[in-house]
Amino acid sequence: MEVLIIWILFGVVSAVVATNKGRSGCGWFALGVLLGPFGFILALVVPKDEILKKCPYCAELIKSEAIKCRYCGSELKNDIFSKSSGIIVSENSKGDNNWENVPQKIIEEEVRRIQVLKSKNNELSKTDVDEKTRDITTQDQIEDKIRIIENQNKNENVKFEIKKRLIIYFSTIILLSGALYASLDYWTSRLDWNYKAEKLRNKAYIYYQEKDYNNAIKVFEILKAQFQDFKSTEDQLYCKLIKIQKEEQAKINDKEAERLFNSAYSSYKKKNYVTAANTFNQLFQKYPDSKAAIKGKKIYPKLVESRKKQLAKQEKQKYGELIGSWAVNYLSTQWTETIYKKDGKIWVDNSITGVEELVERPSSMGRRFDFKGSNASGDYYVIDSFGDLQLRDNYGLITTAKKIK
Repeated sequence: MEVLIIWILFGVVSAVVATNKGRSGCGWFALGVLLGPFGFILALVVPKDEILKKCPYCAELIKSEAIKCRYCGSELKNDIFSKSSGIIVSENSKGDNNWENVPQKIIEEEVRRIQVLKSKNNELSKTDVDEKTRDITTQDQIEDKIRIIENQNKNENVKFEIKKRLIIYFSTIILLSGALYASLDYWTSRLDWNYKAEKLRNKAYIYYQEKDYNNAIKVFEILKAQFQDFKSTEDQLYCKLIKIQKEEQAKINDKEAERLFNSAYSSYKKKNYVTAANTFNQLFQKYPDSKAAIKGKKIYPKLVESRKKQLAKQEKQKYGELIGSWAVNYLSTQWTETIYKKDGKIWVDNSITGVEELVERPSSMGRRFDFKGSNASGDYYVIDSFGDLQLRDNYGLITTAKKIK
């Protein structure tokens, strides 16, 4: 923001200087904003845009202040009053008007006086006219008056030009002072910024020498938060710290992964397959690319197979001869019914109500199992030809369960 303000000030100063030299203010303002101090230097060195006029003898362009043509060598006299026309003309311009530098009020007064004298010329004798107009009718007197008027006008123009230049110079000094102040303020803030940033970086370097990498990185994080212009990716110390942090974290991860692997493998050897499987899954989720995870993935299939055998053995120990197991879903309630034969008796294991003894009876619908003992509702089971389990009572079919084992 400060740089933009300084460049705009250079544009304003360039426009003021160029306007004083007869150049385009808008164009030089744009050039000053674009080039900054270089545009201001160009505005200072560019020549003044001179006003030219055409020589009445050779028609070449010459400076408006010239009194002698540099092409043909003709002398150009000052403007005088014409006796015949009563207006300001140049003897060298052949009647062309050239009275811009003479105040209009003085010209009109002189013209009126000459016209009055002309109108009275018929009434007065030539001697009287000569006596009355002796002070203004001669060519030399008129030329002297014109020169006096021109000198007065030039003096006024010089005073105005001096005032104009003083205003321009003082304005330029003020603008340059503002630009210099803004520039000094900007560079002072930059130096202060660099000092504070370097101070923090030195603090981080001290932590780095003490091998306190975590605190060193924290200092760099503060540096990035407070100074947005700080490019951490270009700082060699910061990049080195990040690399060290990654290496340290990798070592920590490897140690933790190895610990999980050893714990899981120990549980596997002790045939505690559920704990081993849970620990292996934790290892695979946290450290999927570690060496310990790669070793664990080789052991995991063996663990799954051993767990299946363990479950089959436990089931056999619990149920003896398994007749079947079914999943029941009735009235938004789910449970399992397992019918097995053990110690010469038939049992049903309901996951909700528990274990009860059954009695098998012949039936045309399939294998029928009734509850042993009193059964007021008359509930019983039927295994149909599809292997599904029908839950029935004295009123008929209640629901059918799909076999899962």
